[in-house]
Amino acid sequence: MGLIPSKARIKEAVFRGTARSGNLAYTAASTLRRSAVTKLAARRPESFVRTPEAIEAETSHRMAPTLQHVVKEITGRTLPLDQVRQIIRRGAHTGLFNNYGEAIFINPHHAEDLLEKLTIPLEQKSDFLAAARKHYLLREYVFADQSKGFFGAAFRELDRGTYMERGYFVYTRDGKPLTVTRIINQDRVKTNDDNPSLLLIPGIACHSGMFDLDAETSLALELADKGNWTFLFDPRGLGKNKGEFDAQCFFDTLVSNDLPAAVEFLYNRPKTKKPVVLVGYSMGGMIAEFMLVRQAYKLNSLVRDICKLSGKRSDFEPKGKTRREVETFLNETTAALTNGKQPDQEIKIIIAEARTFLAMLDCVKGLITIGSPKIFDKNSHPIFPALLMLNIFLPIFGAESVPVDVAKGLVKVLPSLTIVARQLINPDNFDDPKQFLASFTNKGTGSFPLGVGLQLLKAVYSGKGIRRMGNGRFNYSAHLDEIPPDIPIFHLTGSLDPLAPPLNLAFIQPDYYQGKALDFSQFPGYQHREKGIHNFSRQRDLHYLRLSKVASQVHGFAIAGLSHLDLLYGKTAEAIVRPLLHQLIDVIWQA
Repeated sequence: MGLIPSKARIKEAVFRGTARSGNLAYTAASTLRRSAVTKLAARRPESFVRTPEAIEAETSHRMAPTLQHVVKEITGRTLPLDQVRQIIRRGAHTGLFNNYGEAIFINPHHAEDLLEKLTIPLEQKSDFLAAARKHYLLREYVFADQSKGFFGAAFRELDRGTYMERGYFVYTRDGKPLTVTRIINQDRVKTNDDNPSLLLIPGIACHSGMFDLDAETSLALELADKGNWTFLFDPRGLGKNKGEFDAQCFFDTLVSNDLPAAVEFLYNRPKTKKPVVLVGYSMGGMIAEFMLVRQAYKLNSLVRDICKLSGKRSDFEPKGKTRREVETFLNETTAALTNGKQPDQEIKIIIAEARTFLAMLDCVKGLITIGSPKIFDKNSHPIFPALLMLNIFLPIFGAESVPVDVAKGLVKVLPSLTIVARQLINPDNFDDPKQFLASFTNKGTGSFPLGVGLQLLKAVYSGKGIRRMGNGRFNYSAHLDEIPPDIPIFHLTGSLDPLAPPLNLAFIQPDYYQGKALDFSQFPGYQHREKGIHNFSRQRDLHYLRLSKVASQVHGFAIAGLSHLDLLYGKTAEAIVRPLLHQLIDVIWQA
């Protein structure tokens, strides 16, 4: 037994040495190719992912003629097109417009300010908004046809029961149609019951099929068997949304546009609104948590603006406050306003905007992430320099996606190409590891937009957290303290996972990380009242777990013997992870 730690240290040293060598090779190759890539980008710009600024400029350019037409329809005047474009570009950064990347909409809360820029009299506001709505310049048109019904259903009759697979149309924040799928056990769900509502969010290069590989091991069916309202999310371009491939989709697109639209739809669909428990695997957990970060950050920023303008309760700091405390503040501030003063009118506008972000956060009951990193140590495993090399080769080949579908085809001819996937499982968890990998890759993975991959590779290379694209470079990982403390959060990690190792639990308790490569002091911690980290190595460890039913808690779980892909499947997943998952769902729902 004394040799085991020594072998582990030797293995870690070998991995680190190989990774460092690989990263040095990547840095050298990147430097050598930089001038060639710059020249290639000039000749073939379509082969490279456009920046958010370039997408915004193109969207503003496309929107300007429509807004120009609306102004002419209302006033009879034709504004110069360049002037309209300039108003849109500037307004997208000052709140006059809601910017969703490939779609920009008029912000009705700031309609009067926009009318002033367009030199339209205030008494024509209602006519202007009606014309803008008719020409699809208001975001509300996206949701006007958001049906509460479903567009189709399929049935599966199994020995364990009869299941319905029901699809719903959802429009994203930028107007793209997506499908969200519900798995229903016909014998376990009743209309408007109080069972938990779950949204399963897949990882990078994966779609909802990863939760439903086969009848025997399907996580989706297992959750439906317990009476949960089980919904499956597919990012644009993957799974049920394969036809909606978007080459310009970033990780940020999923955080800001796609997932919020799905969550809002599911919350508002039942007669009695039902908040959603987000269950994200790998990148899916990152999308879910960072959606909360971004919505809370915007809410808190607006609340601080209200404090400055009102001069009342200027000591109110929204960070660390529950959603109900923030709501009470907004209600009290609204009640104290008068109708006549100009500052009060401005505050009312900001309060209305703040309520939209608070409403989004109210759609979420809790969060469970499974193998979801928030920071990377690129020198910890050879898989990281191997992935970084994609940053060099894919743009040169003019790829719009990371070609997972092509790789799947090649693996059938050359099985040895599964070497990367084999690094992401512990073979001891499977009777037939090769069969599992074949099933998972064939039924649960697919090509995904290049922009998503390149944004995450930037995070791998920097080792400083996950940042938004664009000039602002907002760091999601450095703003976890923005999340309201009344949203319970649980993080599950595998001790052998190279992509999301347990060191990520140091975001809960910084001293959990004993290494020197990363600096967790730069990341503010969660504001939740109860925090803890639990190490599981045997099934009976579950019996000793005691969690309270309070909302203000965040806990991490490091589970021995698990890598990345076997966090949901295999012997240890069946013995520990899935029972733990059911227990955590119950804790969240009763909190």
